Amino acid sequence: MPHLLRRDTLSGGNLSQADFNAFGDRYDNGIHLTNTTYFGTESDVDDNDRVFILVSPVVNRLTPAGSTSFIGGFFLPIDLYSPGGVIPAGTTNETEIFYVLAADPNGHWGNKFSTAFVAQENVKTIAHEYQHLISISFRLLTYGIAYLQGTWLEEGMSHMAEDLNGINGSNVGGRISISPIPATFLSRTTPLLSSSAGVSICS
Repeated sequence: MPHLLRRDTLSGGNLSQADFNAFGDRYDNGIHLTNTTYFGTESDVDDNDRVFILVSPVVNRLTPAGSTSFIGGFFLPIDLYSPGGVIPAGTTNETEIFYVLAADPNGHWGNKFSTAFVAQENVKTIAHEYQHLISISFRLLTYGIAYLQGTWLEEGMSHMAEDLNGINGSNVGGRISISPIPATFLSRTTPLLSSSAGVSICS
């Protein structure tokens, strides 16, 4: 079961409660079963049987203004770890979480993303990033960083997750442009849940 959080603060043009309910329903009644059937189950490092999905303008700001493509979401492996050793305090949420777009019809955070577009796009991103969470949490926590998959395979599996959930038929027969995972993937520049204005809107 997902725990949906929002951190958008626009005076208007935000996703509605109905949109968030739709995200939760799609996860509970389709994406979760499909992804776990094909890719396995995610970790549960905090023993709460929850996956957090944070709707945040941090995602929006990752795409430079005027770009012809965009970043729809991301998953940070560092969020699975507790502080200690190479993981500094204040750099991890210590939970299963990934991040998706906030609606921004007027381009307040960079590029314009209509509410209707984000409501549709985030469903695809949830399936995509949830696969990353499943795959990377298993490999990292079971075998270690040396056993992470190549970027092309990891991204290919997440696009496959979109197709298996019947969300993005454009993947079929197409080519995927992939940027390498940076060496600093265990660092963070996004705010922690404890320091954000995150508001629970669906659990």
